[in-house]
This record gives sequence, structure tokens and C-alpha cells, in this order.
Amino acid sequence: MPTEHIKFTLLAAVLFLMAVTASQAANGDTVEVLASDGVKVYGEVYAGDLEENSPLILLFHQGGSNGRGEYSPLVPWLNDLGFRVIAWDQRSGGATYGSDNRTKGGLTSSEGVSYCDAYPDLQAGLDYVLNNELAEQVVVWGSSYSAALVFRLAADNPDRVAKIVAASPARSARHVGHLVLGRRLRAARPV
Repeated sequence: MPTEHIKFTLLAAVLFLMAVTASQAANGDTVEVLASDGVKVYGEVYAGDLEENSPLILLFHQGGSNGRGEYSPLVPWLNDLGFRVIAWDQRSGGATYGSDNRTKGGLTSSEGVSYCDAYPDLQAGLDYVLNNELAEQVVVWGSSYSAALVFRLAADNPDRVAKIVAASPARSARHVGHLVLGRRLRAARPV
């Protein structure tokens, strides 16, 4: 049937493009920073051929994940749009999407690490960017639990965070405080 052939051809093309995209995204530069509590936090910088003054997005992953695995399919697209990105591995993560979480892997024990415990990792990522003068302001992008945490990061750093991208912010009782801080920020600086 011609329809089945078209479906197969489209599927093959999509899989090919995904493979090419993932291989392009694999060429980042690793950075290491220390969070305020001494945890070593890993990030991967993807700047492509972009100018040093191009806008910068800090990418923070969802639970059970890691920055490289979760965001590698989006990196070429974001670079094509003119954004440099740093994909961070927070301590609350894992090997979802095929990459290991290096920050979690460096912990002596990850027992009892909650999502909220990862907040110093986000702050360390932001501090790294500003201390190394990579950008004056950044866009912070979170997914699930880290989407709730980026509201707090922006509220704690209003002059350093230009925009927030929050994909499906977690709304458990433990995360409500982060979202409340975000509401205060929105009231002070309407989007």
C-alpha cells in the first residue's frame, strides 16, 4: 500500500534526523562547579559557532534525568535560534534519556536527596555564569521539579534572571514554597 510506504519513509526520516541531532549535540564542553554545600555540579556547554554575547539559557532537568540526555535533542535547535546553552546535572537525577547524571554519580550517598535539595545546584550554575562573565542575565529553563525551582531562582536573583521557561512545574506540597516565591516575583515584575 502506498500509505504504508509513506508512513515508513516518514518514520525513517524522523529517526534519521533524531540521530543526526543527537550526534550534533554531543559536542559540548564539560564544566564543574561547587554548590554552596560542597557538592560538585556538572554542566555541559553548547555554544556552537555563536558569538560570546549571544543569549544564554541554563537548562535544568526533571527527576530521574540529566541535562545532556534530556536536552541533547533540543540543543541544535536552540543554537540555531541563536542561544548558547548550558545543560546542568542536578543531584536529584538519574540516567533517563541514555546519559548518566554525573552530579548524582559523584555523591557518596544519594539516599534521602529530595528535589528541593537540588536548589543549590541551580544557584551554583547561575553563579558560574555570572562569575565567569558569560552573560549579564540568563534565561532559566526547568522541567518538572526543576521548573518549580527556577521560579525560586528567579525570585532570589531578580537582576540576574531575564526570563523563565517552566515546563510542567511540579506542584507537590514540598514545591509550593518555590511557586509562591515565583508568584511574588511575577507580582513585582509582570511578564
